[in-house]
Amino acid sequence: MAGDAWTITVDGETAQISTAAELVVALDVLQGQRDRDVLSQLAPHLAAIIAGPRGLYDTLKVLDTGDKLYLIEALGADLVEVVRDAGSLRDILATLADGQVEEALLRGLGADGLRCLIGTAQE
Repeated sequence: MAGDAWTITVDGETAQISTAAELVVALDVLQGQRDRDVLSQLAPHLAAIIAGPRGLYDTLKVLDTGDKLYLIEALGADLVEVVRDAGSLRDILATLADGQVEEALLRGLGADGLRCLIGTAQE
């Protein structure tokens, strides 16, 4: 839902997160030290925060492999909606350069999700 913000607390400090850009800044400031903590606090809202393929790509690129896998799992059924289309999936896969994360992304989308994203043989 547009305009919603969710509170995270790390080491007694709180911040409001409502967009992928704000999430990326929070994760970047923590420099990998508490990324999983932030993601787990926001888990029910990650799809709304990330909101699309660009947000997903930007978030994935600041995480280590374990946290990327956690994010994909946390998005669950919302992953298809976040990725949106075959072109975005192609771009994300082309830039990840991590086979384990690419596999998790494809597994997370599942056969039905891939069918939703890929409408033509050309895609």
